[in-house]
Amino acid sequence: MKKEPKATAELPTLLRVIAGAYDERHHETIKGYYRRSVPLKAESAGTAFDRLCAEATRWWGEPTRCQVRPGDRVCWWPGLGIRVRGQLEVEVLVAAEKA
Repeated sequence: MKKEPKATAELPTLLRVIAGAYDERHHETIKGYYRRSVPLKAESAGTAFDRLCAEATRWWGEPTRCQVRPGDRVCWWPGLGIRVRGQLEVEVLVAAEKA
């Protein structure tokens, strides 16, 4: 069985990333979602994406949609999206509250 990497400063937990998405100093809203970018070392972006998606799957079940294109992978759950573009960062999109 493949061991999942532990959360570190370079590979934060999904809970830490989601909490950061609501932090006013670090978020921006795009199409109704708070966007939180997690910059990583090149060799860890794919690993972080896989780990964050596995964590989201444990919390919310299977994603409702996943897309894989060259240089871009994204998985969606209701109210949450996780995307990796290239090798340098992972984006977490959290649904913004409706006014």
